[in-house]
Amino acid sequence: MKKLLLLISISFISFHIFSQKVPTLSDKNEIIEAAKKEFETSMQEEGVLKLYATEHNIKGEYYFDITVGDKKRVVTVFAIGNDSDDIKAQNSLKDFLKAYEFSSFKVPKDKRYKYEQTFYFE
Repeated sequence: MKKLLLLISISFISFHIFSQKVPTLSDKNEIIEAAKKEFETSMQEEGVLKLYATEHNIKGEYYFDITVGDKKRVVTVFAIGNDSDDIKAQNSLKDFLKAYEFSSFKVPKDKRYKYEQTFYFE
């Protein structure tokens, strides 16, 4: 009986943890700050953006206009420029950002928010 109760408790806790939803943000400034923060986190040592840049030998500073929308996705990425004159690396990074899906927040349906972001890779 104890094993059954323990199994039910573990199942309930697991279901609760995995069923938690990410918050839907509605304030423009809040969304932009959340997007910037998530990108900054992903540029840290084991973040997906850092790993991608290392794997593809992307170095330098890159400037983009990014539009966030469609729930958790990057809708558009427009390259403003970079300090390395490496267009191939810039386009590779742009494509990666375009496919990025945010994990820490969502945007309301049919809403889009555009902002500038700088990425720096050593």
